[in-house]
Amino acid sequence: SMENILQFAQNFKLKNRIVFTEPLARAKYLRHAADLCDLFLDTRLYNAHTVAAEALLQGLPLLTAPAVAMASRVAAGIVHSAGCEDDLVANSNITDEDDIEASYIRRAVDLQSKPETLQALRRKLRQSRLDRSTPLFNGAAYSTALQQLLLKAGHRKRSGLPPDHIFVDSNMKGNLKQDESKSRESLRDRRVDVRQETLREEL
Repeated sequence: SMENILQFAQNFKLKNRIVFTEPLARAKYLRHAADLCDLFLDTRLYNAHTVAAEALLQGLPLLTAPAVAMASRVAAGIVHSAGCEDDLVANSNITDEDDIEASYIRRAVDLQSKPETLQALRRKLRQSRLDRSTPLFNGAAYSTALQQLLLKAGHRKRSGLPPDHIFVDSNMKGNLKQDESKSRESLRDRRVDVRQETLREEL
């Protein structure tokens, strides 16, 4: 209950930092959260998934610390796709759980003590969304990259090669807007084909 949360928070002198709101429509809730919060502290053992992407889309910086399990590494991948891994992923190469937690806390305290850094991250995220310069904010290019990776995986399977890491070609990373334009043209062509086929059926 709200009372239990506030009582627990009081033990750490954090009671005045907790804000309860009325239920809101999803879009309004996301905007509201981004306005209220300076930094999204990700849950470590089971990360935010969709909510992580939505927070970054609203320009809200999200700090995460990937552990070993897949569920604890999702947010790190999302932050990476937003181009903020250097600032918002706490020491991704650490494997000891105690060291991971200590690194996460240090980074959170450091960021919270530097409001100018958090504001710069907000501006970076919002600008990236406007110009679609990173994969998280460019769905068409992301789809093209995923298609490339699936084709590579299929090629390895058909060639009798064992599973291995596969990567998006560097030239695709540098041409996000071009990929987006091609994807839109392809989608537009498919829509035209569908309309023409529908007209022929009606005739």
